[in-house]
Amino acid sequence: MTLYRDLGPFHTTAIGHGEMPLTIENNRGHAVGIETLHASLDAGCRHIDTAWAYYTPGEEEQTGEKLVREALDTWNGPRDEVLVATKVGLRRAWDGDKPIWPRDGKPEHLIEYGKQSAQALGVDAIDLLYLHRHDPEVPYEESCEGIKALLDQGVAK
Repeated sequence: MTLYRDLGPFHTTAIGHGEMPLTIENNRGHAVGIETLHASLDAGCRHIDTAWAYYTPGEEEQTGEKLVREALDTWNGPRDEVLVATKVGLRRAWDGDKPIWPRDGKPEHLIEYGKQSAQALGVDAIDLLYLHRHDPEVPYEESCEGIKALLDQGVAK
């Protein structure tokens, strides 16, 4: 039996699949990532969480969002039942081999990254978009204005 929960206006599975380990350091490769997402979906999971910042050193940005898109495009199940959540406001950088996660909550950047996320996910509107981390150098209200602009522009639901 699959348990469901209401998440804002969405009705989705109580257990979601966090995509992060499939595309950051020490992941098991692209094919295993697709296979893992397909297995979760086949098992009844209908909530996938990813982020703009999920990728490894030397790879292109947004690898996680692109993996989710490919997994959904190649899955034989009901795509319209799947809620995809993604996050903006956190970047990836490296100090040598050590990953660091700089915050970037400037409204204009959140808008830019949100549009990039929609494109990477292959959707007109992102189901659920949220701020990855508060940027202490940007007033919270200003970051919220950036996210609200994406909602107002139809980039996020």
